[in-house]
Amino acid sequence: WTGRIFWKGYHHTLDEADVYDVLPKDSTVKLSSNLAREWEKELYMYKTGGRPRLTRALWRCYRLQILSFTFLIFMEECLRVVQAYLMGMFIKLFEVDDSHGDESFNNYSGTNNTIKINSQRQMITQPDVFIYIAFIILAYLVSIFLDHNFFHYGYRMRVATTSLIYRKVMRLCSSALRPSIMEMIMNLVTKEVDIFPVVVLPATYILIGPVQLGVTCYLLWDWLKLGPACIMSFALLFLLFPLQVFMGRLSRLLREKMDNLTNSRLRHLQLIVSGLEEMKTSNWSEFCERVIGRSR
Repeated sequence: WTGRIFWKGYHHTLDEADVYDVLPKDSTVKLSSNLAREWEKELYMYKTGGRPRLTRALWRCYRLQILSFTFLIFMEECLRVVQAYLMGMFIKLFEVDDSHGDESFNNYSGTNNTIKINSQRQMITQPDVFIYIAFIILAYLVSIFLDHNFFHYGYRMRVATTSLIYRKVMRLCSSALRPSIMEMIMNLVTKEVDIFPVVVLPATYILIGPVQLGVTCYLLWDWLKLGPACIMSFALLFLLFPLQVFMGRLSRLLREKMDNLTNSRLRHLQLIVSGLEEMKTSNWSEFCERVIGRSR
């Protein structure tokens, strides 16, 4: 579909009629209605003494899709192991065979060092080369397809959450929309919901990671015959795990500070827009520009 719309844009300027309609399963009404239904269950839990969680509501909406694609991502990781093996076999086709052939020597002038150069190479058959290359390319294509679909589900969550916030805002009275509330809403719909397309794919590795770690340890121990040496690398990974947790918490704290600074900038901007007429008549433009510049 991108090829067709690029072809249209090449011949004439695109307008609204050239844009494709949203698929029914991706429509805002359908996505927001599904999430609103699950969120009502969380609100009922809150009324009965529980604690509502948006993650539980999203999980009930998309658990089948997430589990199915988690399995596919696991198969993708298995394909990467096969891909590495095929890459090794492909490189081995170009190895020098030292068991046959004439040997020639090349002497460097002025030195006594000699380098042995083998003139015979292993016979390379075209079918083997094409088969290995085809499987390597296939593994890359499968990876691209799966990653794209995970981002698609992340954007679905983003649209559903934004629509749910919009529904809640439309139910509020004008007196409840204080500046602080508006700042929080603006942060939610402009920044916080952007995390969904980014976090969906890495979150699947919470389930895949332990299995992948065990398989990798077995391959290093038994297949490559590294023995206890491979344990040191995994021990290093476990030692780095607390550091990763600490960095995540530090990132959250810094993000909260950044949100506070953003709220201050939006508050200044809102005051300037509301008092724009007085600012112009009093010639405060340069002063307000400096205030906004400092907050930015």
